[in-house]
Amino acid sequence: MIDQVVQKTEQPLNSGMKAMTFIIQDTEYGIDITDVRDIVRIQEITYFPNQPAYIKGLINLRGKIIPTMDIGLKFNLPERDYDDRTCIVVIENQDMTLGVIVDRINEVKSFTAEMISLPAKKGEGRDNVFLTGIGRYGDTHTLLLKTEKIMSHDDF
Repeated sequence: MIDQVVQKTEQPLNSGMKAMTFIIQDTEYGIDITDVRDIVRIQEITYFPNQPAYIKGLINLRGKIIPTMDIGLKFNLPERDYDDRTCIVVIENQDMTLGVIVDRINEVKSFTAEMISLPAKKGEGRDNVFLTGIGRYGDTHTLLLKTEKIMSHDDF
């Protein structure tokens, strides 16, 4: 099924990707490991008004105030309760830092260029601005995310 939304290409991502993988509602996602600054357990989040529903608020991480979002809500998934495996992945891109709430951390995976398929182009199905590619690792598929799009408010 996932093969139907993946564009086959003769020129996959040239350099491959090392990704920190995590689970959101039974789907594995990955983000470039160079953008990950920290991983912390879920903690008290201070509400911050007048933000999109997926922005949960602010956390204090060793004296630094970091906005935090629930990435599942950003992807229009149903809201779920947090548990003892829920984590906040602190990512950084350019000069922006963001905490991303995920259901659980999985592992770091190295994807070669041959293991990554590009997402469908516009006109070949719904364009997904969040995806840089789909990684195949053994029998699993990992949706590889663009950090800059995750951190953006102009999603669609």
